[in-house]
Formats: sequence, structure tokens, C-alpha cells
Amino acid sequence: MNQLIKKAIFVGSISLTGLNVAIEEGYTPYLLRTNLHRQHSDQYQQVLIPQLESVLDVDFTDMTAVTDAAESFGIQSDTVFLFFKDNYLEPVVRLANHFQTIQAQALSIETLLKIKDKFQQKLALRKSPSELTSPGELAQTLVEAESFALTVGYPIIIKPINLSSSLYVKLAKNVDELRLAHNEVAQKVGKKEVILEKYISGDQYSIDSYVDYSGSIKHTPICRQHIGYDHGYNDFRTLYSEYPAEISLARKNSIQKVVEESISTLGIKGMVCHIEVKVDSSNNVFIIEINPRLGGYRHDMLKHSYGINHYRNMILTQLNINPIINGSFLAYSAAAQIWASIETIYPILPKFEQIQKLASTKKMTNLVKLGTTYGPPDRGYGRIAVLILANSNKQAMYNDLNTTIDYNKLWQFQ
Repeated sequence: MNQLIKKAIFVGSISLTGLNVAIEEGYTPYLLRTNLHRQHSDQYQQVLIPQLESVLDVDFTDMTAVTDAAESFGIQSDTVFLFFKDNYLEPVVRLANHFQTIQAQALSIETLLKIKDKFQQKLALRKSPSELTSPGELAQTLVEAESFALTVGYPIIIKPINLSSSLYVKLAKNVDELRLAHNEVAQKVGKKEVILEKYISGDQYSIDSYVDYSGSIKHTPICRQHIGYDHGYNDFRTLYSEYPAEISLARKNSIQKVVEESISTLGIKGMVCHIEVKVDSSNNVFIIEINPRLGGYRHDMLKHSYGINHYRNMILTQLNINPIINGSFLAYSAAAQIWASIETIYPILPKFEQIQKLASTKKMTNLVKLGTTYGPPDRGYGRIAVLILANSNKQAMYNDLNTTIDYNKLWQFQ
């Protein structure tokens, strides 16, 4: 392999897309691989690994070991640390700062802590001049929780600290529900502290934004999200997301303005972030949360709807190279998420073959193994499956989406 001057070190994991981008941009690729997962595909072993200059397996719970391993690669000022999964953001930030690379100018420890701790993130956004998010509080006791609810009014959202995918998130419309939810969430996650938020009624959207080292932002199109609570469920599971959002220019501008102010407030640079927002009936925009990753299944949806290669753009952004955004609309798309409503042993999904044969079906990912226990999100369980739909014919796509939603009701096993 030719020795190139610039080095790109993938942290935790790697993909063929990421590897190709790094090589195309003139970097010699290295991998600090987690030592927890050693099952890899033939493509990984036969195609990907031989193209790497070096691979080291490391324990990411030991930052000293991670730093020593990285140092053995010969770090230079223009070395770039790359990550695909947000759980590797922290070692990337700490490595860049330890070795004082150019990338460290974009990745601050202060910003890392605000992104990592969802309550600190909320506090920072709330303290901004525009009060970018709804009122929130960290409560250890029922007395604190009831005091917060008395101050801001019901409904109140109760959720664990730093869990994602709407796991264990509850809504309380009165003091009795608040007491029950507070105790249940605290017991489920084994922590007394829970995050309380004032619930904002309205439409939910998300947007993935590319932020370069200087803080300049480029947005992907806005995505419409449909949440369980808005469709008769007593939780905040995502039922489906869709492109395009089909919103007014005024609403689009309002969302982007708040998102940009939030990114600036937290000091986010040199990465892609996924931002979820709520827009109330008065067109006020509130940040729900910001995560340093791609939105779930946005790569497939953006590819089908706009021809955007989201994975490639993520690596380009981390390399401080302009992402490629094709603004032309190609097709309507949706990601339908399948959840359970009761706790049971996972059987073969009914109507599985029928769903796969729908005209708009592009991809179906089964996320639960046969014979394992699964259940609803308020008990900490994730999705059963995700279906990617796309069709240039709007009515055909929505007909297939509605069919999927109807089948989802069958999959509740109630």
C-alpha cells in the first residue's frame, strides 16, 4: 500500500463507504477497533481489512489504552479521527484534544459534555436568549417532580437521563400519573434522577445538519415524524417518518433558524447532528434533543427521496470537506417502525411476505431474533422491524404506508 501523508483513524468501527471516502480524499486509513465484537462479514475480512494500513483491537473503557494505541500509528497535526456511531464521539474528541490535531479546534470537551448529558444540553439551550427548548428539570424525589409540574403545568414528560429511542419515556397528565411514572422510570433504569419536561403539543420534525470545523452549517431536507402519543399510544415511539415534510416556507425557515441557533449555542462543529423539534400551533419551534449522529434510517430515505449519500457526507463533514447535497426531489419515502404493545416471545411476524411484496417496499430490516423476548418501548424494548418505502407516485406510497400501519396493528398481538 502506498504511504500517504495524511492519516485517517477510524474509531470503534468502519464501513466500506467510509473507507472509500478516506482513500479518495488522500488519507491513509487506520482502525482502532473495539475488542467487544469480533464477528465480521466476508466483505469486512476480504475487502475492507486488507485496505487498512493497520488495525488494533482496544478496550474503549480504558482511555489510556486507546490513546497509547492511537499513538502507535504516528499522530500528525492533520491526522483525523473518524466515527460512525455516536458512542465513539467521546474517544474521538479526547484523542483529537490529547494530540492537539487541527480537528481539535472543532471538537471541544465542553461541547462533548453538553451533547453527552441530555439535561446539560437542555439547560444550555434553555439559557439561550431565545429559550430554544421547553422548560425542564432534573428531579430526584417526587416532591421535586410535583413542584416542577405545579410551576409549569401538565402534561409533563418523564424520561431517563441519556437513554434514546423513546425507551421508558412517560407522559403524566395529572399528579397521580406523575407519581406512578416517576417511580416506574426510576426503578426501570436504576437511578433516582429523572428528567422532567413540559410537554409541547404540536407537529414533530427532524433535520440532519452537516457542520464544518468553522461552524458553517448545511442542512438536509426536513423530515416529518409521527409519534405514538399523537396517534393514540401512551408513549413516544416513532411510528413513521417521511420525506418530504410538505411544510410552508415560513415553517421551514423557522425550524432551520432555531436549529442553527441551537448548534451554535452548544458549540457543535466538525460533525453531523440529528435534531428533533416540535412546532406548536403558534409556529413556535422547540428543540426536543440534539444527537451527534445520523437520524435513524435517514440514509435510506434521503437516498430514495433526494439522491443524497448520507453516510458519505458524514465522513466528508468529519474531514472538513463540503458534503454533496442534491436538492432535486426524486420520490416520496417513509421509514415505518414496527413496535410491540405487549411483552411476549418473538414469533414469526404475520403478513411478513405481504409487506415485502408491496410496490413501494425498498428494504425491510428485522431487528429481533426468533425466540427472544420483546415488548413495548415504555418497558425498555426497541423496535421489532423497520420498513423503508419509496415511490415517485405519492398516492401509491401512502397506500402502501397505510397498509403497513394496518399490519403493524396486527403485530401488536393484543
